[in-house]
Amino acid sequence: SEAAAGIHNNYLIGLPGIVVVMITGILCLTMAITGLIYWWSLPGAWLNSLAINWRARGPFLLRNIHRSVGVVMSLLIGFSLVTGVVLAASFVVDGWGATPTTRAGLPLASDRDISHLIELAQAEYPDHAIRDIRMSASERINVFFYAPERSFRAVHKVSVDAQDATVLQTTDAYSDTSLWVSWLPLHTGESFGSLGLLLVVLNALALLLLALSGPVMWLNRVRLRRRKAR
Repeated sequence: SEAAAGIHNNYLIGLPGIVVVMITGILCLTMAITGLIYWWSLPGAWLNSLAINWRARGPFLLRNIHRSVGVVMSLLIGFSLVTGVVLAASFVVDGWGATPTTRAGLPLASDRDISHLIELAQAEYPDHAIRDIRMSASERINVFFYAPERSFRAVHKVSVDAQDATVLQTTDAYSDTSLWVSWLPLHTGESFGSLGLLLVVLNALALLLLALSGPVMWLNRVRLRRRKAR
């Protein structure tokens, strides 16, 4: 799941990848809005225009499905795209101009020393589970603890000096003003419980259908134009 999240967020190539994600989200949001406007301008009853004629031939049936799924899911798709673009933009703003850190191994004697450092961090939040542990080049380790009392994605952070075995800094989740803490649960649907997760799955399936049917419709139109030209 971590690898899939890295691919989805494009963290694997750093800031340029996040910029690509943001631009992709803006383009998809533009297509969603223009598609809805195109459907809105159709004459006649809106509900009748959403009906799918299952007896229609291949290209016409595909067009009906593409149109109806796009319109029905437009609000959900738009919500996902807006929250995603806002998150990506916030990451770009935070990362723009930041000095990249070099990764280096900590001069720890053994796993036993690491365990001791983790125990020091755990003592700051004894009732919280560890989400992950990160080692930095500045001879410290950062231990992140789940903070469900703040939000689904919020974390407490404890920085421990690897040389002196002392706690350098403790950052409570409630003092974290990062935008992703409140917006990421909205984007992933976790803020709405099981229903939100189900809606995210439906949203993903709808986007996949639209992404596949759109190019097929375009290819069919190109072929039709070539036949008419001949």
